[in-house]
Amino acid sequence: MTKRKLGPEARRAFAAPIEGSKRRKVLILIAAYLDAGRPDPSISELAARARLRRLAVVAIVDRLERDGWLGVERAPRRRNVYRLLDGRGRR
Repeated sequence: MTKRKLGPEARRAFAAPIEGSKRRKVLILIAAYLDAGRPDPSISELAARARLRRLAVVAIVDRLERDGWLGVERAPRRRNVYRLLDGRGRR
């Protein structure tokens, strides 16, 4: 996929100065889901599409949230709902 074919959220994620190719890949993937109107991809979906282990994706999502790149709304027995942030914890 080229940068030109990315939606606005995925373009933002693509341009973010994130260290680590796996973190970058997961953030861009979540952003692509947001562009498609799906703010709640499952961890299993993300792991399959990123070709990573489920536990690795959980750790990456936690790290992206801790670093201020991703907002995660967690609810018991439901999928996480994601939103992209600016690296300082702001939209």
